[in-house]
Amino acid sequence: MPENISRRSFLRKIGAAAAVGSAAGIARAKPALADASGEKIGVLVDLTKCDGCADVPVPRCVTACQTENEARYPEPREEDVKDYWPQTKHEDWRAKRNLKTTLTPYNWTYVQKVKVEHEGKSHTLNIQRRCMHCDTPTCAAICPFGAIEKDSKGAVSIHEVGCMGGAKCRTVCPWHIPQRQAGVGIYLKMLPKMAGGGVMYKCDHCAPRLAKGQAPACVEACQSRPGREAPLTFGPREDMLSLARIRAREIGGYVYGDDENGGTGTFYVSPVPYEKIQAELGKREKERFFFPKDPNPLKTPNVWAEATLVAPVAAVAGAVFAGARALKIGGEEDTKHTPPPVDTGESPVDQEVEK
Repeated sequence: MPENISRRSFLRKIGAAAAVGSAAGIARAKPALADASGEKIGVLVDLTKCDGCADVPVPRCVTACQTENEARYPEPREEDVKDYWPQTKHEDWRAKRNLKTTLTPYNWTYVQKVKVEHEGKSHTLNIQRRCMHCDTPTCAAICPFGAIEKDSKGAVSIHEVGCMGGAKCRTVCPWHIPQRQAGVGIYLKMLPKMAGGGVMYKCDHCAPRLAKGQAPACVEACQSRPGREAPLTFGPREDMLSLARIRAREIGGYVYGDDENGGTGTFYVSPVPYEKIQAELGKREKERFFFPKDPNPLKTPNVWAEATLVAPVAAVAGAVFAGARALKIGGEEDTKHTPPPVDTGESPVDQEVEK
């Protein structure tokens, strides 16, 4: 968020901005899908080809992602990292910002390793975990702040300037992909005495690169590797889905992402059933990321009802979001406001970083 936006000036200007921003807010109440002139892209992850870049300490896709996106990582000040009022905890990944073996606000992809027995054979799988970039992203539909959108290329992005860190996106994501960092976000300017949720972070398909016609950094790095054929392939979504299905037939394998949660932009091809991968991951005490069968949170009535109720709120919040992105004005912070509680969408997946 621009450093020179203050709560006082923000609230003074937002009334005018809302008139323009309301249309954008209403659009963000539902996921914005690809327009007629755009072509959605996809990424194919072939688990029969990935060895986790055994020749280097860190997989190339992980290093490339961090190099590409490190300028966008959160940099909270110590004095801004507070508990989620009125709770007595928060999620702070700063001490683990160099961790590359899981998803964090500082690491948007990683390679998950798992050994699976199938039909009398042992398979060691290296699985690049990343945002699935759903065709109809539940996270965008339910975000109370209208801060998540899907662009014409199919990339699902969280806009930092509009995110209050409520973590609803993580709650409804079947794979719990978005990760939260406290001590950053627009609430610091609007309600500085309140320890807000922070900001959610995740892979956005390297959206700035897509806008230039380039492949995501992880794919580019993977395809530059020596030796074996690259496990990551990038191209038009329908082409990637066709390739995934062809490859699965070739190896007698399985596709994941074609139907899950209504279809996604990330497709996995595995030599073993995903139910077996899920079972092995489920044996791990601290595992955070899985391959659930038939993952569609909106099939759960209470989640669907919540999404429906949130839509009007997201429309209004979208106006605030649009105004916040447009405003770059300075002023004094108002520290006298007594804030209401924020729904932090608490999830158990990040208990390891709660303080």
